[in-house]
Amino acid sequence: MPERVPHGAQVCQMGGNVHSWGSGEMGQLGFPSLEDLPKDQDGYPYEPTASVIKEFKQIKICQIAGGDGHTAAVTVHGKLYSWGASACGQLGHCDTAQMPKDVEGYPYQPVPLLVSSLQDVCIVQIACGDAHTVALSREGVLYSWGGGGCGQLGHSETSKMPKDEDGCPYQLTPRVVEHLRPHVVATVACGKAHTIAVSERGRMFTWGAGACGQLGHPDTSSFPSDEDGYPFQPVPREVDHLKDFKVIATACGDVHTLALTDDGYVYSFGGGSYGQLGVKDVLTMPVDADNCPYMPTPQPVLNLGNIVRLACGDSHSLTVDRDGRLYCWGANSCGQLGIMNPDDPRIRKDPDGIPHLPTPAIVEALADQRIIDIACGEAHSLAVSATGNLYSWGACSCGQLGLGSCEGMPVDSDGYPYQPTPTLVTGFRGQAVLKVACGGVHNLAITEPDQSLALSLSSLVNSETLADVAFRSSEGSVLYAHLCILKHNALSLHSYVMAQLEGGTNSSVVVDGEQQIPLVALANARKEVLLDFMQYVYTLDIDAATMSLSSFSAVLELYHLGDRFNLTNLLPKCRRLIRQQLGKQNLYRPSTLNLFDTRSSSAARSALLFRGYQEDVPSDESPAPAPPDFSPGAGDGWGIFFLPTGQALVLDDVAYRETLARGTLLDLQDIEAPIKDEDATILEDHMRQMLADKESCDVTLVAGLESDEVAAHKCVLASRSSYFRALFSSEFRERSEGRVLLEDITFEQLILLLNFIYADDWLAEDADFALDMIPIADRFSVLDLKRLCERTLIGAMSVDNVARVFALADKYSCNRLRSRALLFMTDSANFHLVMKTASFAELDKALILQILHSHKTAPAPAPPPSEPLPGNSATNSKAGQSKMRDHRHRGGSAGAGTARPPGANAAGLRGGSSSSSCAPLSTLTEASTTQGRASDGPQAPCGGSSSSSTLFSPQGARPGPRGGTSPELRSGGLEVPRLPPTPGRSSITDQTNSDVRFFELGPG
Repeated sequence: MPERVPHGAQVCQMGGNVHSWGSGEMGQLGFPSLEDLPKDQDGYPYEPTASVIKEFKQIKICQIAGGDGHTAAVTVHGKLYSWGASACGQLGHCDTAQMPKDVEGYPYQPVPLLVSSLQDVCIVQIACGDAHTVALSREGVLYSWGGGGCGQLGHSETSKMPKDEDGCPYQLTPRVVEHLRPHVVATVACGKAHTIAVSERGRMFTWGAGACGQLGHPDTSSFPSDEDGYPFQPVPREVDHLKDFKVIATACGDVHTLALTDDGYVYSFGGGSYGQLGVKDVLTMPVDADNCPYMPTPQPVLNLGNIVRLACGDSHSLTVDRDGRLYCWGANSCGQLGIMNPDDPRIRKDPDGIPHLPTPAIVEALADQRIIDIACGEAHSLAVSATGNLYSWGACSCGQLGLGSCEGMPVDSDGYPYQPTPTLVTGFRGQAVLKVACGGVHNLAITEPDQSLALSLSSLVNSETLADVAFRSSEGSVLYAHLCILKHNALSLHSYVMAQLEGGTNSSVVVDGEQQIPLVALANARKEVLLDFMQYVYTLDIDAATMSLSSFSAVLELYHLGDRFNLTNLLPKCRRLIRQQLGKQNLYRPSTLNLFDTRSSSAARSALLFRGYQEDVPSDESPAPAPPDFSPGAGDGWGIFFLPTGQALVLDDVAYRETLARGTLLDLQDIEAPIKDEDATILEDHMRQMLADKESCDVTLVAGLESDEVAAHKCVLASRSSYFRALFSSEFRERSEGRVLLEDITFEQLILLLNFIYADDWLAEDADFALDMIPIADRFSVLDLKRLCERTLIGAMSVDNVARVFALADKYSCNRLRSRALLFMTDSANFHLVMKTASFAELDKALILQILHSHKTAPAPAPPPSEPLPGNSATNSKAGQSKMRDHRHRGGSAGAGTARPPGANAAGLRGGSSSSSCAPLSTLTEASTTQGRASDGPQAPCGGSSSSSTLFSPQGARPGPRGGTSPELRSGGLEVPRLPPTPGRSSITDQTNSDVRFFELGPG
């Protein structure tokens, strides 16, 4: 069965920090002040380097997606946030009146805002089109909202939707795509104005703009047509030609679509003017009504197999195979394919000189990297390596490559820069990149989280390793636990266990084949409930997207356990889960529900015991009754209990009072703040207290160089260090002894090590700390600390210290750090300066030879093309521009690249940009490099141009109808003393690169 989440989603299942960069004129970067952003060469705000979105500093994000001018992100708890352009309702926020307005009066949201109508739905995946958004719930239900002029929302009654001032239908808030029921959706993708959904059984459904064959339906004669005669499909329809295959992933470009089957093959269909389908020569393809080459029937992409990832730009495509090799094909007008030689004989050019590659080829510049994630913008590309390095290439007019400067890059004939060679992006302060996503000309990246404590402690849940107590569930299953964790994270539960042990009536269970530990019964707790309960006890958090609870009664049992053992922070999380369970059956609608109103559905009041039963129910015009008094002593009278099935249970006065006394009242109306600290530091505080609690410790660690000692807990040490796990779980004498001597470590180093093990405390910006602690972290296999130290050194690398860093990385198998240091030293700007440093002279001869060899064989910058790539001078037909503006409301960017010649229909009518995907076969014109600029045409209310609305209007710039410019203008550190250097020592355990453990979690 395919995964419920798309390929790559598991890479950052634990969540991480979010960075953004590129075009920012509609707030799509998530920064509160656009006035503070630098301006590009056309005077529009942008961010040329990756910058963290501060509003997410305490929120763990695991999913990201970008549209033309808007952005969306999902937390590990399944909550959805959105920001950016909102003129078409693409953010899902019902109240746009309070949002800031651009110079044309259109609303935008500059910082992330919770999509409140979905706050009680657990979202696991999102996708964005030009101006529409879709979200997939944990249960496989798909929601859509935003611009719907081409049927891309999947709602049949498009004509009944509200219209904006341009007459474009839109959906302001998320709505279920009912026509997909009863299919359970597993993954989704959006093109500019079409949408794809794949069911968990591998069936593929498409809807939206379909004139270029991007929906995979050869016969569109039954499709409705827009006012210009172009077909669209308003509701999901299965792709018949893929019924015999099991599709597991999909990706969409402007007007083309890719589908990945479970046997690793890729199928493509849609517009193919620039070889983006990868199937055959453009000249042999059929042509559509506008004489554009297209392929409406899915065809296998040539020379590809064992593929695990897909990505589409406007007119180019990328895939990755199981071995991490990256393949590219399609348009190369801005160097977006990463082919270093612009005169490569495989590249073809149309009569206007637009280069494209018709069949897949390996991106040779990244052939030595194992690629684990990819993303494409309109005319640029991103790739993430297994070691967490990010590479970018393609159009760079809006800073979308994240390189900080475009100095030295080639430019097209209009003066816009591009980078044809994949280049390392270094703007993450050394943090490894886990996942990337692209909008049209802006990007998002999730980087490694600062904290990993909860992930480590979760490995102790139900683990026999060093367990000293066990619980028996109601089914008789045994779950293992650790008293020291219970004492500091669940004191009431610990007290209950100790009382049971003092009673002396408990049985015992054998662990590790010999040791007996006490067994405590929890008769009212089922195993699945107890597992999630213990997950919270160990981590003080619940990940709604991955927890095991599957039924309404199980969630209520979890709430009962939290209430019984006084875990007050668990209760609001359970209430959120209860609302989600009720919301799955549309039994709870927080946007309209008044729980004390008898006119609301009975199921919506399922958690209430409603006192004062009345035979005469008020009519719709009657005022709602006052909130009832639920106190058992409030008086006599009958009552009624509303069930989640929609039924009601009438109780006499005795049963009612008894139910009140025994039941638990839930307030389902509590609403969480849009962004808040989700218990980010509570766990660390508890663990610091544990480290200071000598009474619960079971081992003493002795610093061998000074004989000072400190008490600790074996299970905590084992959760974060494979060295200690082996030491305490094997036949070594330390397993049974309470004292361990650690050679060659100072007491100060030992304290710093324990501070990290217990509470993730480390000196984040201190390079000397990192240099001193890498040998310690390596020796004791504390790989999370080792990884963070590598991150610090990458961010602090300089000419003076890089040689020492390189030697250290080589000695302790810090592969990512080693490669970055080598790259820094062999850079032409640094090489001769590094050679003059004392630390370089102290390197081993073998290392010096490696550096010299790498410098000699370093790839030279890509040569400029034999002639400048064509700009958009050939595309500024006044008649063509006028045609685009007249029909800007018809899905897709009406001018993402160029205008059509007079008499030709603008591709915006067809759900795509006129240049980048669908040039007429007679001329194959207008596929210029302008497709990669921030804006080459006015924004389409239901599709959008590549820049969306514009907040700034430089002198001389003429804003488009949505604010887009006209085509002629643009497209806990700790305070510690300094440590002495630690004697070098090789690892005593398997020196597997820590990055591999952290990043290579996804398929392939």
